[in-house]
Amino acid sequence: MTGQNNTYKLGISEIKQMVSECIKKIISEGISKLTYHFASLDSCVKILSKNEFHLTMSSNKADAKDNKRFFYLSTQRSRSKSISYARKFGSCVRIQLDGDALGYNYKGKPMDYWQYKQKYYDPEYTDVFGKGFTKSRREHQDFEMEDRVFSYKSVIKNANKYITRIDVYLDSSRESTIERERDMATTIYMLCRRLKINVFVYNDLNAFNSMSEKNINAEIENEYNSGSQPYIDNSYTNSERYKALNGFRKTNTYVTILKHLFNILTHGKIYKKDKEAFDTISNVLKQFGLEQYKGDLINQIIHSYGTSFQESCELLTSTTNAPIRKLNSIEYPDDNDSTKIMELGAYVLKKFGVSNFDDLKNVYL
Repeated sequence: MTGQNNTYKLGISEIKQMVSECIKKIISEGISKLTYHFASLDSCVKILSKNEFHLTMSSNKADAKDNKRFFYLSTQRSRSKSISYARKFGSCVRIQLDGDALGYNYKGKPMDYWQYKQKYYDPEYTDVFGKGFTKSRREHQDFEMEDRVFSYKSVIKNANKYITRIDVYLDSSRESTIERERDMATTIYMLCRRLKINVFVYNDLNAFNSMSEKNINAEIENEYNSGSQPYIDNSYTNSERYKALNGFRKTNTYVTILKHLFNILTHGKIYKKDKEAFDTISNVLKQFGLEQYKGDLINQIIHSYGTSFQESCELLTSTTNAPIRKLNSIEYPDDNDSTKIMELGAYVLKKFGVSNFDDLKNVYL
């Protein structure tokens, strides 16, 4: 009919679908132009002192990008501490990264946790907080803001090339730690000055989240100019308890991970006391500069009942706390051995042509 308006009106559900597809397209195109890495104050001091990011091992399917880039840095698209993985921190540091600069050398992608959470979803579970998720995964939110920056290597050097700004939040409600954390904030301020990185310190969460001008830089500047020494906490690292704990980690956590990696690499032959398998242990440990663990490793293998190929894969990938994923943690000794062990893990995955230990479990089923 002449004059009739033939314009097709979209329904609400269709509009939502179009918006959703547009958002997915935008966030799946790589590293966001601005992205944020949240870290503890301790970790930030370590990053700035070495001027490098130590990455996490991609051990399970949810973490992996491909069978070449086995290491990642977690970032998020929101600067708010109240969203995504940043929620776990009290006092913390937000490191603003230049996505364009990172994009020249690294690949990135948003994390789609939903597909890996399906098996934890129970529609009959009606708890308001859980929103259908079983208790084991109730802490997860429906909407994730996390991105990953992937690398061939376990370390991103010259970190200040990619950092455009650092914001420090001091949670003053934690009276037992605030004095120490304020000293650390002064050290972060000093290190940023050396590396020519803009830095802002806040004791108000809303101001931190909004990056407002309501910071305490003047106070920190006064402490810095008064001759405050860089924060170096040697009291714990020099203690007998720390030294004993380090020894435990090296001879247990490190050696246990190595045992499972070599069980996979030799197709289980290490438990058959196979000479070729033991030669592999010697040669590969030497290749990665880990010869000092050979004695403890052989001893643990000899006194073990044996573990299947699949069980070794499971240990290395079973949870987000799987030990090989945490070897870059501030909790572990700063001796580079943890990095070497992660690189050995990547070497094992490359040998089998897979991107993670989840997929590797199925190789010999």
